[in-house]
Amino acid sequence: VKHFIIGGEVLKPEEVKRFYKVFKKNDRPYITNVYGPTECCVDAAAYTINQDNISNIKRIPIGTPIKNCSIYILDKQQKPVPPGVIGELYIGGEGVGRGYCNREELTKAKFIPDLVHSGEKMYKTGDLGKWNEDGNIEFAGRIDRQVKIRGFRIELDEIINRLLSHRNVQEAVAIAHNDQIYAYTVCKDTQPPSQLKEYLLEYLPEYMIPTVIIGIDKIPLTNNGKTDVK
Repeated sequence: VKHFIIGGEVLKPEEVKRFYKVFKKNDRPYITNVYGPTECCVDAAAYTINQDNISNIKRIPIGTPIKNCSIYILDKQQKPVPPGVIGELYIGGEGVGRGYCNREELTKAKFIPDLVHSGEKMYKTGDLGKWNEDGNIEFAGRIDRQVKIRGFRIELDEIINRLLSHRNVQEAVAIAHNDQIYAYTVCKDTQPPSQLKEYLLEYLPEYMIPTVIIGIDKIPLTNNGKTDVK
């Protein structure tokens, strides 16, 4: 096997490191992390992982647009955001579908005129991302994962990503319920929740700190292998 192309869920550096342990260094296959929704013929961006610096990567980018694709990162007024600022991902180019079958209103809302190429359509993904300094795109979660807690708009995925950056946390999930945030973590070693809260406070404002952090043995999954948030 020479090359793996992986998509569908966020690819974590820890998973890649475990994957590489199976292969001898000189026989390691290439791994390409791909991104794209079904509405755009699945893949719209790709990032081939550098095997030599995987130990230094905190988050694996989704890369740059593939040929015949355009990706825009826009704010709520559909204006381009600068590098480092999170916005919504829009996709243009050859892969954009014609719409949803028998769902005219949804098609009108999601398949909108391309800002750059006159007469063409771009797809409003509902995904969030930002341009890194090296020109790669970093996925940052879903707009519909935004919640409002006590008047503050919060990205649950930002809490999850910060938990995952802790050296002892292998998996994490954050949910909102009754105006509170709950986090569930799978750790390599027993980790007092108070220590994780202190860690989060170094990087996040207080209103984003989970009310409760619960250690569990494993994250429950749905039948298709995705996190069972419910």
